Amino acid sequence: MEKDGQNDRRRQRAERLRREAANCLGIAVGTRDQGTAAVMIDEAERLMGGARALETA
Repeated sequence: MEKDGQNDRRRQRAERLRREAANCLGIAVGTRDQGTAAVMIDEAERLMGGARALETA
């Protein structure tokens, strides 16, 4: 039972990280400042990496 709970928490966290990454990309697309866009894209990439890591754990 503990494993199912851990898997559910990992899946939920991965989903949240994906949503946050999508938000970062939305900000990157909407900004005119290239520096801000680059930071947001980097953050989105980091968040997606975290989501992938949770899925494979």
